[in-house]
Amino acid sequence: MFHSDRPTADVAGVADMQVDLIIFGCEGVLLDSEGLRAGILIDAFAEIGVKLRPSDVAIEAPGRDTAAAVLRLALRRNVVPPAGMADLCVARMAERLAEVGVVPGACRMIEGLAVPFCGVSDGDPDLLAPMLDRTGLSKVLGGRVVNACQVDRRPPAPDLVLRAAANFGASPGRTLVVDDSGPGLVGALSAGMQARLFAGGTHHQGADLSAWRGIGVMHSWDDLPCALLRSGQRSV
Repeated sequence: MFHSDRPTADVAGVADMQVDLIIFGCEGVLLDSEGLRAGILIDAFAEIGVKLRPSDVAIEAPGRDTAAAVLRLALRRNVVPPAGMADLCVARMAERLAEVGVVPGACRMIEGLAVPFCGVSDGDPDLLAPMLDRTGLSKVLGGRVVNACQVDRRPPAPDLVLRAAANFGASPGRTLVVDDSGPGLVGALSAGMQARLFAGGTHHQGADLSAWRGIGVMHSWDDLPCALLRSGQRSV
């Protein structure tokens, strides 16, 4: 069973290992979508008399689809969410997809990579494809995306990243996962992979990251180790 939201294992620097594959979370890592979704969740809970802090949502919602995020946020506050609340939040998100952009530097970073890569998503499948298409990331990723609906167990179980690594024939120990969420990072470490927290999305701005013990933090794509880029390339 996987219960923890915060990885605590120590990890070696990327320069100390061979990386055959990089797995990026899509939402909150490549797509700057989690800040918008957080606002929608905060508004929806306010409508039922529950006040959420942005910092709480930034910790509890990423790495989960909207239904799971609503349930977690509600249960942690001893609230039963009304029927249809998650569907309402997804619909509101769908209406505002034009506001979703790419995390600065993500496209140029991917274009400069010296190793294979792919994306993974534990978000809402009906929202992911339109966001990738609108932002142009679908062309950059070239269809290299694995969704949690394709595996038996969602993060923090390791199934999602293990499926992605298997698709590319990469061993877990030579795979790097860059994710913005506890579930995604716990899944990576459970799979025996290298993990880095990406904190360059809007939802992590100003957040206290001190609780992420033992995990390297990337504040922007400038922090991606040069060893993973083609000679002379930089992420931005």
